[in-house]
Amino acid sequence: MTYYVVAPDGQKYGPGDVVTLNQWAQQGRVLPTTVLEDASTGARFAASQVPGMTFAPAPANDFAQPPSYQQYPRMGYGVSDNGDSDYQKALIFGILGLLCCPLIFSSIGIYFASLAQRKGHPKGQTIMTFCIASLVIGFVLGAILNTVVSGFSRL
Repeated sequence: MTYYVVAPDGQKYGPGDVVTLNQWAQQGRVLPTTVLEDASTGARFAASQVPGMTFAPAPANDFAQPPSYQQYPRMGYGVSDNGDSDYQKALIFGILGLLCCPLIFSSIGIYFASLAQRKGHPKGQTIMTFCIASLVIGFVLGAILNTVVSGFSRL
């Protein structure tokens, strides 16, 4: 049987079998009160209720650190988000920023580019540079077009 570890914020980590959960318990990442979810049934219960679970001895002081849930693998059966969709969104909004409304579209592109960078996308820095350039170029083109159009309206 496999189980997900359910963090206090509701995020699920795993799944892991009893051997893996015991390793996490020995590292102090799973406590007897940690909420687990059965991967096949969805039933939730305390880790102490799983047969075969062993836990690390309690620390000498009464101020035990809560488990760090960031160390668990994320739910998703090995599929990781490398920022590909954020990269694509940044590219689309960057191009739209060149064509119209650079303040809005390029700014949204910069946001998605920063997400792609944080997720480690290999072209994250490149798309960030492109979106910033589209913001600047969009403003420059807008100023030039505004000047040209206002010059024609005086004629």
